[in-house]
Formats: sequence, structure tokens, C-alpha cells
Amino acid sequence: MDMIDSMTAPQSAALAPKKTVKRRKLKSVRVRMYRHGLGDCFLLTFTNNKDEKHHIMIDCGVLPMSSGANRRLDLAVQNIIQETGGHIHTIVATHEHADHISGFQSAREYLGIPSVELLDEDCKKPVNVKLAKDAQKPTIDKVWLAWTENATDPQRKRIIQRVETISLAVQAAAMKLGVEKSKAIQDILLFNGAYLEASNEPEQEHAVPKPDGVFGASSQTEQPKKPKFEIATSMAKIMNGLRCYNVEYLEPKDVRSIQGFRVKVHVLGPSRDLAMLNPGASIVENVPLAKDLLPKQSTAFMAAAIRNAGLKPDGYFSAGLSSAELAQLDELSLPFDRSRTITLDKIRQNKQQQVSENTKEALPEEYVNFFVNHYGYQDEIDSSDQGWRRIDNDWLQMGETLALQQVSIINNTSLVLAFELEDSGKVLLFPGDAEEESWEKWTDHPDLKRLLNKTVLYKVSHHGSVNATDKKMLKELMVNPDLTALIPVDISRANENDWEFPAKSLYDPKRQEGALFEQTKGRIILAVDARESVAEKDGKSVTDWERIEPFKKPSKPTAAKITDVNWNKFTAAVNIGEPAETPLWIDYTIAL
Repeated sequence: MDMIDSMTAPQSAALAPKKTVKRRKLKSVRVRMYRHGLGDCFLLTFTNNKDEKHHIMIDCGVLPMSSGANRRLDLAVQNIIQETGGHIHTIVATHEHADHISGFQSAREYLGIPSVELLDEDCKKPVNVKLAKDAQKPTIDKVWLAWTENATDPQRKRIIQRVETISLAVQAAAMKLGVEKSKAIQDILLFNGAYLEASNEPEQEHAVPKPDGVFGASSQTEQPKKPKFEIATSMAKIMNGLRCYNVEYLEPKDVRSIQGFRVKVHVLGPSRDLAMLNPGASIVENVPLAKDLLPKQSTAFMAAAIRNAGLKPDGYFSAGLSSAELAQLDELSLPFDRSRTITLDKIRQNKQQQVSENTKEALPEEYVNFFVNHYGYQDEIDSSDQGWRRIDNDWLQMGETLALQQVSIINNTSLVLAFELEDSGKVLLFPGDAEEESWEKWTDHPDLKRLLNKTVLYKVSHHGSVNATDKKMLKELMVNPDLTALIPVDISRANENDWEFPAKSLYDPKRQEGALFEQTKGRIILAVDARESVAEKDGKSVTDWERIEPFKKPSKPTAAKITDVNWNKFTAAVNIGEPAETPLWIDYTIAL
């Protein structure tokens, strides 16, 4: 009997049913868009069938000088920490603009990111940041940055040279124009965290009103000051705080997997082809940047702006140039041939006779007298103001074009990620602020068509600006019938700067039209339509919450070509955060 039992026992065990191991797979995907102002801050939460969660924070920033925005961004960060249980698996910082990364500095006391002022250059011994009261330092497993943030990358150095050269000229133009006349340039430079203010050195003998707002607290008359730029904490330095973590510099065509959730992350950009930073330009490796720029009109403007402001080109601008080439650059900075030039300072000082030596023969004295008498240099004699005739500094308004070019360069360094849900094939596209030039370079990716065809959620690039979504690719490739768009925009804040966010050609909320409206069949969520514009309400101070317009689930647009059933599916996926009246966030759940 014992022999039989000993022989049959193994057979019985073999016939017993095997215990099945539950394979991990994705159960839900939620995208949280924060409503803190004009800027990006997102939290992606992936949950699997074992109720494990994986959290990815994408960007954390707001445009400077936005009323109450930093406070609301602090609240957003606190919510992220609470929602993640203090464990952020990945932080993504797409590019070096304030409306995407300023919160990694302003809210660092909640995130525990080291202070940029206290950070060692090599980041080997970062100083611990003092946390906010009752705050616990969250765990941050890793940080994803684009290859353009790798300080040792030769191509990054080339990008920095180009940006800093343009930046020097733009700042010079704004300084020369002064606070009031350079407002358009200043508005653009807010993306870089830069603003203009008066120094303590008087510039002229006449008093002028001190402007309100950013550059002064009152309109009292006082001595005018020489304007100078005050740069907010450098965007590159903010990135340094993130570099203290386990950083991965992602390259185009890289793929990362989120283990246990069956999610792949495809890197579409930024491209290694630097032509996207300056379309049509010939960019040759190992050729000094200034030589590459020498014959271009923009170089002439940069040289002229720097010269006019009394500044000198920095090392990047003149690096690698011979004395003859520097002389050529100097000639480019002049509006006319040197032989036909009168030095304005000498005309002012000597009124009638003094002209530079090289123009005495070329310009008769009566020519000089004409300018003296009719262009405002005789004011002390006849008291008539003819200065309005002069256009000495009008050309500096061209600095706005260069400022936009600088913004575009940085936008096109954005890290572009496509999150692919493996079981369904659905894709979530997060392109940072990539503009059309960057989109065009995504065509190098072997899976681009498949990924865009399967895109069901598009985080709209650069707040919906006119050139930040390739409309041809949107129409021909982003054809999934479930496509939904999230636009992180504060329309009231954009209107303050006369920016058309979103561009009407992309999406016009009032007219219910535009390329994005047609492609999504109206399934578009705006972060903030408008903001409370008054400081008080019913005699009481307006809170940070009340500065954000109440959010309601979108109603089906009459012009949208979508069935009621599909529209109801869309609105069912939209959930409003807290507080209910003026929520700090909006959740969108992806149907699997």
C-alpha cells in the first residue's frame, strides 16, 4: 500500500491544475491638465490590472508676470505630490522656456529639487533644499531630457552659440528702444524669463513718467533710467537642478518601455538635423558660427543693434573670425556706406560745422546744416521740436523678428514623445512646443505614420500658436476617429500680450472652425478660457481660485460632425477637479 501511494502521488500532483499567474496589463490611463495660467503642467497616470500606478510629470511652468500664477503652480505641484503618493516615476522637462519649467524652481521647496544658486557645477554634491512646512520630499526615479540638454554634446554647444548671439542683439535693441517702445520685444522675451527694468543711472536730463506694472510700481515722475535687462533665473540653471537626478538624454528614434504596464514611449524629436533651427540656412559642422552668419541680413541687424547700444559682441559672436571678417561685420552694422555717414553725436555737440573727417569732402556744409535745422538738433536755439522727423531707432523694432526667431529655436529643441498603449495601439502625443520645422523632421522616424494614425490624444503644441502644429500632417496623418486635443492656454493672459492663442486657423472657439476643430470633430479642451480680471469681487479680495474661470464640460458644437453617442463618450471621459466651481485641473481618461 505504501508502495502504491508512493508511486501514484507524483502522478496526482501532475494532474492538479496549475496556478495561473496574472499577467500585468494596462487597465486605465488618465491625463491631468492643470489650469494654473499660460503654461504647461501635466500628470500622466497609468494603472495596471494589479492596481499598480506609474506617474509621469510632463513640464511645470507658467509665463512670468502672470497674476497669481506661481501660487497656483505651487498648488498644482502639491496636488501632484498628493496624487502620486510622493513617488514620481519620471519627470519630463521638454525645453528651456519659462512656461514649461519655471515651476521646477519656484515650487522646488515642494519637489525637493536643489536650489540653482546652491548647486555645485558638476552636480555631484547638491545642497539639500529646505522643504516647505509639513512637506515631505517626494521620490523622483528619473528625469527625461532631450539630447539638446546634454552639456557635453557638440551640437548643443552650437545651438547655444546661435541662441546667445541672437539674445545679445535682441536685448541690445530693447535696451536702446527703452521700456515703453520695446514692449513687443519684452513680451516675447518673457518665455525666456527675461524682463526689462530701469537701472539706477540717469540717462537724460528730462524727467519722464515711470511706467506701471512690471517695470515700476507707480506713475510718479522721476529721473529716467537707462533700461537694462534683469534675467530671471536662467532656464539652463533650472535644468541644472533636474540634472541632479538620474537623467536620460533621449535621442530621436529612442524607445522606452514602462515595465508592467505595456506602454512604449517613442521619441520623435528633436531632430539631429540643425537646419530645423534656422530653415533655409546652411549649417556646416566645425565651421565657426559667426562665419556661417556673416552674409545674412539678420547678422547685420545683430551687429547694428549691439553697436547702437554701446555693447560689444560676446565671444560666441566673434569666435573664429579674422580681423578682416570682424571689419566686415562692423561695416554690416552701418545703415549706409561709411563715406556717407555723419556722426550724430558730433552734429549734436557742434551744431553746424563738425563732421567726421571722412565725410567733409563728400558732404557739403549745407547738407549738414539741413539735418541740424530740420531734424531736431536746433531745439535749444529755436525751441521747435523737429525730433519727430528722425527715425534713428525705428529700425530697432526689427528686434521683434529676431526675438521670435530665438523663441522658435528653443521651441524646436522640444522633446517630442509618443506614448503607445501596446494592447490597443492607441497613442498619446506630447510634442512640447515643437513648431512646424521640427514636425517636418519627424518624417525620419520609421513608425511616424503608424503612430500619428493611432493618435487619440494630442497635447497641442505651443498653446495653439499659428506655426506650432503642422496642419498638413494633422489633416493627412492624424486621422484617428477618436482624436481629442488638450490646449494648455490661458486666453485672457494671451490677449494681454496681443497673442492669438489659439490661432484661429487652428481653432476658433467662437466660430467653431479651424483645422484642429475639423480633425477632432470639436473634441477640444481649453485649460482656461478667461481669468477674473478684477482684484476684488463683492468687496472681497479675489482668491487664487477665483482668478481662474469656472470650467464646464464642453457642449456639443452645432458645427461639429459627430454623433450624439460619440460626443457623450467624449464628455464622459472628462472629469473636473477641485474645487468644483473653479477647478485647478481637468482629467481626461483614455478609453482602452
